[in-house]
Formats: sequence, C-alpha cells, structure tokens
Amino acid sequence: MHEIKKIYITGCAKTGTTLLFWLFRAFEANHVSKPEVFIQTFVQLAELSESNVFVGKRRGKTILSCDGIKPNNIEKQLRIIKENDIKIINVIRDGRDVVLSNNNYVSTQRWISCMKQRRQFGKYIKCEIKYEDLIANPDDTQLRIAKKFGLTIKNKFSEYPNFVSDSIFTSIREKILRKQCKSSDYKEQVESYTKRPLTDSSIGKDKKAYIKLCKDKQEILEFEKELRLAGYLEV
Repeated sequence: MHEIKKIYITGCAKTGTTLLFWLFRAFEANHVSKPEVFIQTFVQLAELSESNVFVGKRRGKTILSCDGIKPNNIEKQLRIIKENDIKIINVIRDGRDVVLSNNNYVSTQRWISCMKQRRQFGKYIKCEIKYEDLIANPDDTQLRIAKKFGLTIKNKFSEYPNFVSDSIFTSIREKILRKQCKSSDYKEQVESYTKRPLTDSSIGKDKKAYIKLCKDKQEILEFEKELRLAGYLEV
C-alpha cells in the first residue's frame, strides 16, 4: 500500500476553510474529498484513494472548529489525528468579521471557543493560515503551504477560481436552491458559491459590531483577549 499524505483543514465557520479547500486544487497529484467530512470518514476515504495527497475539510463537531464538543469526543479525534499522522491546517480570521458574516451565522462564543482550542491543542496543528494573509498574499501563502507539505504547484492561488471546475460551484449552488431557504442569509449562501476571484471586501466591515453581539461584559473581554492573542488587536 502506498503512503498517503493526509491533510485535514480545520477552523471556525466563516474563516475561509472552504476557500482553502478549493484552493488545494491548484496543487499537483492530490485528491480532495467531498466538501465537508468527519475526521473518521476522512481517514477511511484517504485509505481508499490512489492519490499521494488526500485533502479534507472539517464537518460538524470537529476539534478546532466548534464549541460544545464533549471531552471524550475531543480525545477520540486527537487520537485519530495522532495515529493516522494527519496534517492539520487550521484557518483563523479576525473574529469581528467572522461574527458579522452570513448574518451572524457564527456566535461570538463559538469563535472564542475555537480560538481557545487553537491554543490548547496547538501542538496538533501542522500549519496555520490567516484568512487575511490568504486574501492579501495568496501566492506567498501557497508557497508556504507547498514548502511545509512538500507539494508541487500547478496553478497559482491568485488565479482562483479558474482552475476549479464550474460544475463544483453549480452543483453546490443548486443544492442550496433546492432547500428553498427563506432565511435572510439565503442570498449570501448562494453568492458565496458563485465563481469569483479572491477579494478583500469582507475584511474590516465594522470593528465595533461584536460588542453588541456579545452577551455580557465578560464575553466582550474574552473576545478581545483572543483578538489580541491572535494579533488582531494591539496589546
């Protein structure tokens, strides 16, 4: 059986995990799983793949990506990561933009929890990507990833989405449309799967909005602490 390099993308929702997942199609000799997959299933799919590099993106209650995960589930996931030599790429993004994305889809507490896990389980993270760096300097970020994991560049990240098949975006968009969603974030969901180049339009929209979204003063302090620790606020 040939050796498979397993790369698994984690990170809070609305941080750019899906974008990075599609960007991996710019590398040669790799295979990507379906858009979201549980880590246990990811390992099974990787072992069945004939590719040398298999890439997956977190789903559901995945470590580094969600709050309220039970301790025994965390232990199980960490064991899977270690035993299967899974290379974790964790994506982070300014929490002030995260909680505003998609009509407040992500709660302030979820972002705080993901950032705390990032520090607590940092030794399991092979590479960390800031969404802001990915958008501002895509080719530099790609080169860093390529060197870290020994990957060969086929297309530049800055050429996105030209190297990603139209059918991928179409199929996901049609899936959203079939749900006939009536919620206020419906339009943004559909537009997020429109084929478009990288843009910084979602960065720095409102630096103070998180204050009203936090439930109390303590949560505001926790939110700001994680912003500072990640370098998004001056100490």
